[in-house]
Amino acid sequence: MAVNIPAYKTITAPVTVEQTIEKSRFICDLAPVTSEEEAREFIAGIRKSHSASRHVCSAFVVGKAIPIARSNDDGEPSGTAGRPILSVLEGAKLVNVVAAVTRYFGGVLLGTGGLVRAYSGTTSLALESANIVTMQWVYPNSLRIHYSLWGSVQRLFNDYNDIFLNCSQEYLEEVIASFSLKEEDFPKAQKLLEEALQQTITFISDNGYYLPL
Repeated sequence: MAVNIPAYKTITAPVTVEQTIEKSRFICDLAPVTSEEEAREFIAGIRKSHSASRHVCSAFVVGKAIPIARSNDDGEPSGTAGRPILSVLEGAKLVNVVAAVTRYFGGVLLGTGGLVRAYSGTTSLALESANIVTMQWVYPNSLRIHYSLWGSVQRLFNDYNDIFLNCSQEYLEEVIASFSLKEEDFPKAQKLLEEALQQTITFISDNGYYLPL
């Protein structure tokens, strides 16, 4: 069994929000990514889509055990754009996410503090619309269960749905019950199933995967 594969928080789909501050339009595009290259390609795509804008400032965090974090002010005064965007992502404890905030200048100077608030605030606004999930490493398992015992197991799956995850069943000569478990839940799940089935249960701990919870 793999040990210490960390859970992490991310978003599930791209999000775009816009707000106007002192006549300047601020547009934040958020997206899930899996690598630094993918994050930079996303930012380049936003910059191409908004080629008439004054600035496309950005930040991303990728990687789980040792995340890589980068930010870019794209011509705004140093520390007033990219870093505030990054601070919002890090404050939400997100990884594998990129944010690009486009600014169409409206003619009013915002000052250092105003820029920080505008870029961080627009990023926070986008996060409010994002679907944030915790990606948890789990292990898939399955059991063959006689129909006379299936009702008891089904109740376990319903009552302990925080332990037995991503459950499904197939009705053949016996019920093929499939489910996934977090590593720390193996002992509890084993005890519950052995009590219900009155037999020894052995779980498989190979081929784990990340499941959004």
